[in-house]
Amino acid sequence: MRRAVGWTTSVRWVTRARGVRLLACLDVEPDVLLRMLSDPRPEVRQQAAEHAPRSTGKPRVAALVRLFDDPHPGVRFAAMDSVARCGEAAVSDLSVSLFVANRTETLLAALRVSLTVPPARLAYEAHQLCRSTVPEVRRGALQLVAAIPAAGGAAPERLLAALDDPTPANRAVAAEGLGRLRHLAAAPKLAQMMQDSSWDVRRASGVALHDMGASGQVVLRHMTRSPDRYAADMATLVLTASRMGRM
Repeated sequence: MRRAVGWTTSVRWVTRARGVRLLACLDVEPDVLLRMLSDPRPEVRQQAAEHAPRSTGKPRVAALVRLFDDPHPGVRFAAMDSVARCGEAAVSDLSVSLFVANRTETLLAALRVSLTVPPARLAYEAHQLCRSTVPEVRRGALQLVAAIPAAGGAAPERLLAALDDPTPANRAVAAEGLGRLRHLAAAPKLAQMMQDSSWDVRRASGVALHDMGASGQVVLRHMTRSPDRYAADMATLVLTASRMGRM
């Protein structure tokens, strides 16, 4: 073990990475692994991030979340994967990251990982980020809102409001979320969204109506007779796919 610790101080990054892997296998010296998350070489930081949760006993989530801002994509991915494996232990640090992140890329990484932990504890942060001026951030926040079990009182209203988002991809995400929540009160608005200029939004709205069960499918059958041919075509497409068992 002492030899492995000595390897982590080597001037050669390959040797330092080997020491990280060995210490992780032995499940010892968590403080050394934590220190290696700040190594100057991205290859070493990536190894330390990959092994940190299982090797520290109590996950050092805060240090891993800070790596969401790392300039090397491999390190960022390893940190995101490790935080996701931490589960509920990651919630408090993710909450802080969602509020204090200075870069859009860091915020998007935190939002993606938030989808893998119990999302109900991040409901407030998700609702606040739905007001972001960055379309990608609003999209990630809407996905998080739609993933919250039982939706909470404000979730359907937030998704309904997002159907008017200027970004088509965000309108599609909002429609998908309403279908996942089976919010029948949104059916008239979703029927209207089937006339949207974006194919993705029309498809998401049609699938959402289908997912609402019999009541939503009644609306879909009515939309097959819509004077808007794009809406009628999408309603027919969704119903046909449903009959063929492809939904």
